[in-house]
Amino acid sequence: MRVFIQRAIVLVAAAVTVAACGGGGDSDPTAAPKPPGTTVSGTTVPGTPSPGSQNPGTVATGKTGPTNPGVTTPQPGNNIPAPQAPQAQNPPQQGVGTIIITTVTKSGSRVPRVPVYIRQMGPCNPSIPGIPQHAKEISVRESTTDYAGEAVFTAAVGCYVVGMTPPPGTYPAVDEWPSLSIAREGQVANAELRFHDAEPDPCSAKKIAGDLAEQGGIPAGTPSVRDCDGNWAVISWDSPGDTQRIVWSAADHWSTYLVFPHDRCWARAEVDGAPARLKPYFSC
Repeated sequence: MRVFIQRAIVLVAAAVTVAACGGGGDSDPTAAPKPPGTTVSGTTVPGTPSPGSQNPGTVATGKTGPTNPGVTTPQPGNNIPAPQAPQAQNPPQQGVGTIIITTVTKSGSRVPRVPVYIRQMGPCNPSIPGIPQHAKEISVRESTTDYAGEAVFTAAVGCYVVGMTPPPGTYPAVDEWPSLSIAREGQVANAELRFHDAEPDPCSAKKIAGDLAEQGGIPAGTPSVRDCDGNWAVISWDSPGDTQRIVWSAADHWSTYLVFPHDRCWARAEVDGAPARLKPYFSC
């Protein structure tokens, strides 16, 4: 009996020793290590690329070819700034210049406190002198000349007509309002509005001939005036032929009433207001 017990103890001790040495495991502890890049029991050994994978340290680019470990190839579209909408640009500012109006007599004396204005006209090319006939008023600005007879306007590039409202007791010597233009930034344009130093002679041959010249068709030569009362007159020129005509004045401006020879009768002229002293100039 004692011998049987001793043998049983030996067998148990042997079994414990085998268990402690890894007996019954899935791997062989004495198996030699596998070289890199091999697969054991379906498990991928670290360092071995799996099917479809890239080398360690590389990023897929969608292209084939050699790659350098540790170098990252930019993906298409990566690190490319997104397109930005164009910045809004302010429209260029229109250039401005200066218009200086001077009110002065023919002898050079300044006339102060005269209401003046500038009228911008368009469409118009300011680089071409004059105002087109089809141009219309765009804006009007008013001022009054100072005691030095000057008024200064800041004006945008464009075409302008300059005018005034003559104060009572003055005698304007302007036949028509002048025009001017501001063609570029910073340009200064000057306009002079003139006055007679004293009340002009309404029967002046120069005055009457000048008014008639605006209407066109006057003879050449030196004019002379007779039978004038400031409202009606007879004027002629020292040119060949009968250059005589009867003229009349309305709103301080002379116009032709009739040209010689004529067939108008006195009865008609009398109705129109002709003075009796002119009756000898009518034949019927």
